[in-house]
Amino acid sequence: MAVTDSGAYGALAIYADYGSSSLVTVNTNVVNACPRLAAPLNGDLVCDPTSFSTSSSTIPTQAVTETAVSCTVNCQEGYKLQTSQSAYTCTDGTWQQNSVFNPFNSVNKCLRVVLPTSYTLTFSVGYSLPWVASCTDYYGDYLRLTFPY
Repeated sequence: MAVTDSGAYGALAIYADYGSSSLVTVNTNVVNACPRLAAPLNGDLVCDPTSFSTSSSTIPTQAVTETAVSCTVNCQEGYKLQTSQSAYTCTDGTWQQNSVFNPFNSVNKCLRVVLPTSYTLTFSVGYSLPWVASCTDYYGDYLRLTFPY
């Protein structure tokens, strides 16, 4: 019998040594364990509980049946996270970041930081001078009257 839900189940107990049987009730509590996450290449997962912690050079082999886990993704020196998402949490067997965009519970990638070999900077400077009165501003009427042509 496969038990997939918590609850009370009826079962027939056969006592072969005594030649008898009886109907018994079995109470079950199904635990939805959090699936393991793999650390990103060039990074590691630091988790609570620590039994979930892994690095990109280790493959988790032990079965862990935790129902509440929180993990943080860290990248090695020279690498950075592809996005700002670094925290992952699991409650009752479901990672909160599990969605149609991340159906396999994969964690953020660690990408190599590549510094540019050269920089180009283009800029412009604008300025304005304060208004300065010219000779024609002061003497314009006089000059026009004196020298009409």
